[in-house]
Amino acid sequence: MTANDSNFDQGSLLEYNGEMYKYLGNGWRATGEGYGWRMSKDLYFRCAGCGYLMNGNPQENDNCPCNKLYKDSDWGRFGSTLGGDAIAVYEKCQPEGALSK
Repeated sequence: MTANDSNFDQGSLLEYNGEMYKYLGNGWRATGEGYGWRMSKDLYFRCAGCGYLMNGNPQENDNCPCNKLYKDSDWGRFGSTLGGDAIAVYEKCQPEGALSK
């Protein structure tokens, strides 16, 4: 699966810049319990427009190259001009032999 594929199954793997990521679902519900988008450095968000994979670190601002996915940590804003359900949520896979925290 590549960053621009549009058909995903939960648990599918994505290779992006030589790293592996596990697909969790689309929209804010895929980020965990509670209401709204949960930001974490362990989560990654994929732009449906250009395939850019954005780190969910709540301390960093970011925009994808096509400006459809944005994160403004200073003001607590995150979203996509294509709608929240267009945002695919991933977590980074541990390398083989790595110890989990």
